[in-house]
Amino acid sequence: MIGGGGKTYSTRGFQRVSLFSCVILLSLSSAVNAQDNNYESAYTLTRVDSKGENTITKFEWDETQNRLVPAYYRVEIKELISDSYDKVYENYTETPVIIPEGSSAAIADTLFKNNSNGAVYNASNNGGTITELNADFVGNAIIKNNLTADWNFAEGGAVNSYPNIDNINGNFIGNYIEASSDSQRIDAEGGAFYGNASNIRGHFVNNYIKLTSNTGSLYGEGGAIRFSMADNANIVGDFIGNFVELESASEGQVVAYGGAVWGSSVTVTGDFINNHVLAINHSESKGSTRAEAGALYGGGNITGNFIGNYAKSITNSTYASAHAGALEGGGIIKGDFIGNFAEAISENDSAGVYGGAVYITSGSNTNNITGNFFNNYAKAEGATTNVYARGGAIYTTWLSNSHSMSGLFIGNHVESSYASYGGAVDTNIRDGGTLNIEADFINNYAEADMYAKGGAISIEGQKLQKPIQNMSKYSIVKQEVVNQDGSVYKTLYSVCDASGKQISTAEFEQAVEANKVAGLTDNGTSSYSITKEEYDYILQIYGEDYIKSVAYMENPKDIFTITITAPEQLDINTVREQHAHLVIKNSNLTGNYTEAPDAKGGALYSEDATVKILTDNGKTTYISGNYAKIGDTIDENAIYLDKGELIFDVQNGSSIVLNDNVNGINYSTYIIGDKDSTFVLNNSIKNAEQVNLIDTNLVMTKENWLNGNDLYLHSGTVNLINNTLGTMAPEILGISGDTNILVDVDLANETMDKISANDYAAHNGNLIVSGMNLLSDSKGDKTEIFFAEQGLKDNVLNGTGELPDKYQTAYTPIYKYKVNYDNRDDGGYFVFDRFGGGNSSESYNPSVLSTPVATQAGGQSVVNETVRFAFQHMDMFSQMPLSARIAYINKNRYAISEGVPQYNSELEYLDKGYWVKPFTSFEKINLNHGPDVDAITYGTLVGFDGKFRELKHGWYNVQSIYGGYTGSQMSYSGVDTSFNGGIAGLTETFYKGNFFTALTATAGGGAGTSSTMYGNEDYTMLMGGIGSKSGYNFEFKDGKYILQPIMFMNYSFVNTFDYTNAAGVRIKSDPLHTFQLNPQMKFIANLQNGWQPYASVGVVWNVLNVSKVRANEVILPKMSVDPYVEYGVGLQRNWKDRFTGFAQAMVRNGGRNGVALTFGFRWAIGKGDDL
Repeated sequence: MIGGGGKTYSTRGFQRVSLFSCVILLSLSSAVNAQDNNYESAYTLTRVDSKGENTITKFEWDETQNRLVPAYYRVEIKELISDSYDKVYENYTETPVIIPEGSSAAIADTLFKNNSNGAVYNASNNGGTITELNADFVGNAIIKNNLTADWNFAEGGAVNSYPNIDNINGNFIGNYIEASSDSQRIDAEGGAFYGNASNIRGHFVNNYIKLTSNTGSLYGEGGAIRFSMADNANIVGDFIGNFVELESASEGQVVAYGGAVWGSSVTVTGDFINNHVLAINHSESKGSTRAEAGALYGGGNITGNFIGNYAKSITNSTYASAHAGALEGGGIIKGDFIGNFAEAISENDSAGVYGGAVYITSGSNTNNITGNFFNNYAKAEGATTNVYARGGAIYTTWLSNSHSMSGLFIGNHVESSYASYGGAVDTNIRDGGTLNIEADFINNYAEADMYAKGGAISIEGQKLQKPIQNMSKYSIVKQEVVNQDGSVYKTLYSVCDASGKQISTAEFEQAVEANKVAGLTDNGTSSYSITKEEYDYILQIYGEDYIKSVAYMENPKDIFTITITAPEQLDINTVREQHAHLVIKNSNLTGNYTEAPDAKGGALYSEDATVKILTDNGKTTYISGNYAKIGDTIDENAIYLDKGELIFDVQNGSSIVLNDNVNGINYSTYIIGDKDSTFVLNNSIKNAEQVNLIDTNLVMTKENWLNGNDLYLHSGTVNLINNTLGTMAPEILGISGDTNILVDVDLANETMDKISANDYAAHNGNLIVSGMNLLSDSKGDKTEIFFAEQGLKDNVLNGTGELPDKYQTAYTPIYKYKVNYDNRDDGGYFVFDRFGGGNSSESYNPSVLSTPVATQAGGQSVVNETVRFAFQHMDMFSQMPLSARIAYINKNRYAISEGVPQYNSELEYLDKGYWVKPFTSFEKINLNHGPDVDAITYGTLVGFDGKFRELKHGWYNVQSIYGGYTGSQMSYSGVDTSFNGGIAGLTETFYKGNFFTALTATAGGGAGTSSTMYGNEDYTMLMGGIGSKSGYNFEFKDGKYILQPIMFMNYSFVNTFDYTNAAGVRIKSDPLHTFQLNPQMKFIANLQNGWQPYASVGVVWNVLNVSKVRANEVILPKMSVDPYVEYGVGLQRNWKDRFTGFAQAMVRNGGRNGVALTFGFRWAIGKGDDL
């Protein structure tokens, strides 16, 4: 059984946990528990305050700090041995249980303890059968010292069973093999178990093999378990503190495999903690050492965490080798690898270390690794140039088929006295094989005394496929045939491709004919020479045709005319279908580095491989903070390619941000994706044979990031907008398909971003200038700026949008310009004409006009509408016949002749009352010297009317107060503005006979937001106004019909406080003062049952309504609202329940065009004191 009550056997060996006491641990045993619900670990974790003996460090998320913080845990072994058993074998000097040939035995509820010649033996080829093995094994041993045979063997410190055992249930603690010799070879296998088993369920703690010899060769395999032939064994249990340690001074080998388990293919559910293999050879002449698989050798289907395991090899003489600090093999692996290492030291010769945590040996099978790799490393020290450390976390042999890795790689490294590769991963991939990685690589590094390549990842590929694009540069090498006297008999010229490989004359001529020669250079020096005798011998043996097949008799530059032609437009699928040896998907590469006299690829080093960096599904990939350090010089080099292809692929709204540079030799780069995705280039791509852009958006924070490369634009967009000016200077520019470009323009200094190549291909597409960022305003009305030189000017199109015909539109924060591309003999020019003239808003960027528009169409409208609807008492009371008004005032009840409305007692309730009046208008406001504005004004006023007060000379007065919410929405030329505020006021209304007049004063304020092409900007507005409304009733038929001329006058004040808009322009506004005149004529009908329909018509003049606004001291157009006509109808009715309802619709034509709507209701509250 796994676990159990009772005492604990000695676990002192577990103190080795301190070797990894400072590692990172995120989810110890989480993978194991998910795999086997019946699994119970062999240890517990107890939270402690600080690091110490047998502690590990977890990093846990702190909600208050919003980051990972360290947490410390002490690891303690559980009590694994029971207090009682049915049977106990203890302190036997001979093997207590031997299974005779042909027999069978069942072993149940048994303890084997401290037996010195093993516990169970069933090793014969024709041995017996163990039908059941349910037992615990503690301290059993095979001890063989002072061996004298030439070749000695020791197997199974506790159990040795060559016949297969179906099921083993039990814990193995402290079992071991110890052996020694003078000069004889010793092979030891299985410190606790040797043989074959189908299923093992139990924990293995502190089992080991320890061999020593003066000069003999030593081989040790499986500190806990060594399977002899069994494949696909299933193990459930933890392996803690198991090891193989070998020490000799042999001229032969000292080899240690599998600190815990050696098996060809196993299924394991459990954690491997602090297991190791150690091989030491003191020979001064030619002895070698090998240490492999600090925890598990064999691979298979592995679920568990590997923590603090190591493989270490030390020799004085020849080769020291260490592989796989934790796991060697491959398969399906799920778990975290933390603090494992592999180390090899050769004092006087060479050393090689492969895989600080994992060494993948099965390249033809599929390997899938899911887990986190923290602080693993590979370290090699030696005395020659053959000292290598490869793969601080993972090393793979040559892979074929498809393989995957996912998780996190943090703090892994390689270091070597000569060469280091792959601080986290070093891999080799055959043509047709692919390694798919979806993992973040953070703070991994490679350090070496000579070469360091790939701070995070190093890859070597076998590349047999043709490149995506066959454009290539060639060089001419001059070769001289020399006479005996040193004179030149003949000069030959050979052609080399970009990699320096000599090609045949036929191959070169085919490339010339197919327009695949991107450049042909003459190095001008003699590469080498041959004697006349050597030349004649070659001529005699191979013939003149052979010489002509490998060299030219005259310089090819004098034979061939090289016309650089842009390659055919690449379809994005062509690039995506190119086989990639390495695919890095949705992964960040940050803070990785290499350091050596020759350091390359702070994050990634690739040799002869195709590498794809893919970002998908709206994610962002950052390649940042990586570097290569040579001495005191730091190069922000993230990726280095020695031959091959680099593909950046951004899809489905994703981004790749490259903050570090890409460098290499004989490589090509492809930036591909879709129109919703972005590749941000914050550093340079250097020395590429070619850089290709297909379909996506390339954002360049500096124009020179691609200088010196051949640049081929197939499709997509190049965005050079960065608020500074610069020149893209590719070696060759070829436009294979229509491609957009966005540029900065400095009108004041008459310059702009541009492209200037050393040479141009014969283009098959156009460069479309589809956007301009104007950094300054022109000094005059017209500015001409040079953009394109010969070789490019005929393939430039203006595409900045908006205007028809050949003119387009561009904006500065203040002005608007017509833009025209003028293709002249000496080059292509952009011509900028400022729109309009005088004070027209057409000359200005709509974004800068938001304040005058908001003041006129928003603030002024809010004040005017509020004042207009503030005369609630007058609008209602003045529509009554004079007799009804007098009767109400005098509180007398009398009858009027038939056909004339009778005084109604409900009129008493006109005295005091509350009222609510929502209002809105939908208009197009044609601002004078401004844009046409679609405006919606709205609000709700709530008021209270006091009772009538009698004054002298027949005058009566009513006082009203009101307040409410006001707002507006405006839209023009791509600018949207909203305003929300509040307003309050006081109204005094006076009546005498058929004459009435009123005064109101109102004040308020609010805040607004404008959305422009530069973003959102907020403003604050203060408003006020004084209004007067007067009229007279002409009654017909005793007041049944009333004709009411009215004069409305209003003064309004609107002040927008100064602010800086979203484009960085300082907006300063003078207060807007407006005087409005509005004569009206109203016809009212007083019908039965309290119905009062009416019609109204009027004209509105705005006087002194010109706003003055400055943008960076530039006076913007002084806008105003032209006069307009307003007409419409309304309806009012009184009900007996003291309620009055009303509604009105007015149409406006002229300076304002639209409709204004209002409705409302009033509650009368009867007699009482005045307000």
